[in-house]
Amino acid sequence: MQSLGCIWLSETARLAPAHQAALLRACSSAEEILGLSVVEAQQLCGGLNPAEIRRFSGKSLRRAAEIARKCGDRGWRILTFYDEDFPKPLRHIPDPPAVLYVQGRLPDFSSVLAIAVVGKRKASAYGLHIAEQMGYDLSRAGAVVVSGMAEGCDGAAHRGALAGGTPTVAVLGTPLDRCFPASNAALMRNIAAYGALVTEYPPGRPYTASDFPRRNRLICGLAQGLVVCEAGKKSGTLLTARLALDQGRDVFAVPGAVGAANSEGTNELIASSGAQLVTSAQRILDEYAPRLQALGIRPAAPAAAEPPGPPPAAPAPPQGKSIAAAFSDTAQTPAQQSLLQALNGTMHIDDLIEASGVSAAEALEALTFLEIAGLVRRLPGKRFERT
Repeated sequence: MQSLGCIWLSETARLAPAHQAALLRACSSAEEILGLSVVEAQQLCGGLNPAEIRRFSGKSLRRAAEIARKCGDRGWRILTFYDEDFPKPLRHIPDPPAVLYVQGRLPDFSSVLAIAVVGKRKASAYGLHIAEQMGYDLSRAGAVVVSGMAEGCDGAAHRGALAGGTPTVAVLGTPLDRCFPASNAALMRNIAAYGALVTEYPPGRPYTASDFPRRNRLICGLAQGLVVCEAGKKSGTLLTARLALDQGRDVFAVPGAVGAANSEGTNELIASSGAQLVTSAQRILDEYAPRLQALGIRPAAPAAAEPPGPPPAAPAPPQGKSIAAAFSDTAQTPAQQSLLQALNGTMHIDDLIEASGVSAAEALEALTFLEIAGLVRRLPGKRFERT
């Protein structure tokens, strides 16, 4: 009855988010919500509109039972707001879901470090690399990477996380029986096998464009912090960053080249102090180390088996070989190669640009890439040195 009641509240009653949240928090169970009269519900919500009154008055559980049957047939879990294993961080966001549908195994978000990694759908090669590298490095350190399995940076972050070995969680803007984009079908299967897919939308429900921005509150809500890998000036990713700030989450952003359209949003986030500048996963991990130690939180357990998929952008080096040396063996852009060859000792960025012959715009982007890869170190006073 608990599952049916919460499914009914979400799919049949369909109250405004603030009204649903008020009922969930005022009542101790879905049975109690079902037992409310319209007058009692209005008192708890501060009023209902005519359409909400009409829907709330219809207490038929037929549709809820059909949704529960479909989930049972496919082996999908139904978690309600009142269940003990419902993700605790989501109980405290302004508009929590009444019910979640889960395929795979969700971690205990109250005892692991979870970091959301997001970015542009139409990402540049730079943005895709940053997202995949960030996902890999965080996962390799035992952090649970949360993202939205969208095209671009989201998918890249999940692929990196799968290669890193810690289960990753994808929050979908569609039901579990739909994959969007269709090109991520294989990625979706891998996430379900080595992590979890989660959505608030039941199987068979048609999805709309508005469902995707709404799910972003869950991506932020599940994580302690959010990393924006790449965002344009009017990118929807910036709305996700604002959601994270509203929820009291930490927001980090990876800088991009000055003047690059795909990085205008991330650079502005940093300039406005809306986000902390980060150039590597280690900086994020260092931010949380004292807090996690105080709370007794340890890295998540690795996935049960080695996940499939392509190798990460910067794979674990062979024994006895540094990450920087291993990465040096992989293909690099001409700008990155020129900067590495010209970097002798500690150099100011102006001297490095002059010595390398690389333009200022290319140098800024390439140096950020090389810093994330662990090949160069940024020092105070716009100086750089090789690691």
